[in-house]
Amino acid sequence: MWKAFFAGRIVSPEWVAEMVKPHSEIPEDELRYGLGFWLHGSKNQVQLVGQDAGVSFKTVHEPESGVTRTVLGNTADGVWPVARFLNSRG
Repeated sequence: MWKAFFAGRIVSPEWVAEMVKPHSEIPEDELRYGLGFWLHGSKNQVQLVGQDAGVSFKTVHEPESGVTRTVLGNTADGVWPVARFLNSRG
């Protein structure tokens, strides 16, 4: 999904650039927000995060390196410990 998105196969390259451009800042969490995507405050990372009763999800993609880390959980809070661990590793 990330490879196709950044290659402009899902939306045009112009929209990709607009969607991953910061539109608001949350300095206390070291985050910015694009159009539908969370952006790391100092690293080139794009994130999608979601949860509901019985499910949680987080995917982080680094466009420059092509590295993607995705965690799925079958509880509303299941991904956060694993996501924090992965975040601390790189």
